[in-house]
Amino acid sequence: MHLGSGMREVFLLAIFAIALLCSAGAVRARDTALQVHGAQQTAAGRDNASPLSVSLSRKRISHDQGREKVTTAESARPGDVLEETATYTNVSKRPLRVTEATLPVPPDTTFQVGSASPANVYASVDGTNYERVPLRAKYRRADGTVTESDIPVEEYRFLRWLPGELGPGQSVSFSARFKIAGDPTLAR
Repeated sequence: MHLGSGMREVFLLAIFAIALLCSAGAVRARDTALQVHGAQQTAAGRDNASPLSVSLSRKRISHDQGREKVTTAESARPGDVLEETATYTNVSKRPLRVTEATLPVPPDTTFQVGSASPANVYASVDGTNYERVPLRAKYRRADGTVTESDIPVEEYRFLRWLPGELGPGQSVSFSARFKIAGDPTLAR
């Protein structure tokens, strides 16, 4: 499928939002009397409201004369660096234990190593098995010896943090930067 420049930008933003909301649905949170299997986008105080709300944001990171410049990311092109942030907020009146927060790597992007905040991040190539960054794999050589090497960062598909407890009204944010794949000279 070939998408024009503007459509590709809208497509990437939509895919990221859907993927993050799906991952938010997999967030597991728990307090003494409550088991939450998803973060629903409903108002606090309603009977069916989740005690955990998730908000998403995206910014474009650029450099001007050696200084970092952060702007809104209403559009993006190949070669641009985007910062994705997921903020989890406990909208209940009780402490909430959030056991994991997952941020998907947007399609056609590469995670920028060292950009994760907080820095103690785990990654996965399959969405099931997570290890601390950098990911490593063991390979058996033809002679039978086993060697270990880094998995290319281009293969990372998900990032995960282990947040812990959120007090009533408390928020925690997780962010990482991703570079959009493609030739930036063709997109300008």
